[in-house]
Amino acid sequence: MGLRDFLPGADKSDSKAREKGPAAEKRRFGNFFAQVPPDFQSRVSSIAQENHRYFKEKFPTVEEFQDAVAESWIEKRKGFEEETRHQGFVPIESGTKASELNECTLAYLTESGSFVVLGPGSFEGKIVGAPGAAFSYVKIPFRKDPEAPKDMAQESGVFVGKTPRLGDRIYVRGLIKRYEEDPGMLSTSLLINQMMRPTSRAEAVPILERAKAGITKRFEEVNEQTGLALVRPKA
Repeated sequence: MGLRDFLPGADKSDSKAREKGPAAEKRRFGNFFAQVPPDFQSRVSSIAQENHRYFKEKFPTVEEFQDAVAESWIEKRKGFEEETRHQGFVPIESGTKASELNECTLAYLTESGSFVVLGPGSFEGKIVGAPGAAFSYVKIPFRKDPEAPKDMAQESGVFVGKTPRLGDRIYVRGLIKRYEEDPGMLSTSLLINQMMRPTSRAEAVPILERAKAGITKRFEEVNEQTGLALVRPKA
């Protein structure tokens, strides 16, 4: 059940209500925060605290906004797995060897709602002259902020330092230098989902692009449906 179900008279004919998403005043009854696993509740709460000032008109209290953020978090986690499965990915099981992962396109979801997609070859960092993996990093913010960092993508040359596991961060090496503090390295927030698909290098880029497009679309729809999409123009 989603918060659309709390709208008075919501049914299949109520297309306008579904397009706009549920009214903010209905969210206080959602109790979505309690559905977030305890290990990740502090991160969801932190995200809500950091962003509430931009959404006070829709969500007057932090508690209401936190519940909306929690619903978004839950739906993105679900949507990530559904979308990647639709594209032929399967969950990475505990104990899967790096050598097997190295033959796959990999998709990782983080607790902050960003995701990474890596093509085959991401575990070849110690091999001299190895081409490395294709790479895409996307962050779908609640605020459609013109000043937000752009997505990152490369067609090859990217490696990971170790086998990422749920609850870990993923460290990506070999990136184009875009960050002053730690050039050439990306460290994500904690992983909450991970998927794999056996893929040849030739297939990697188009599959990576399809995964990126599908997940991005799904996440943007979640933000819209939960009332968390806000255009904030430059000051």
